[in-house]
Amino acid sequence: MASEVFLDDREPRVSLSSAEELKLLVIADIISKRGQEAKSMTLGELADILRERRST
Repeated sequence: MASEVFLDDREPRVSLSSAEELKLLVIADIISKRGQEAKSMTLGELADILRERRST
């Protein structure tokens, strides 16, 4: 679970677990490989792609 860490008066920083960081890297990889198509991708479409990746 992510937790917020506040430093001075700046915006909050988010600390991620290794598992959460890995999930974000996978999502970033999908988006970067899809290019322009990713700009119009819905969360449902992204979830379907993640499920497909997990099943292979």
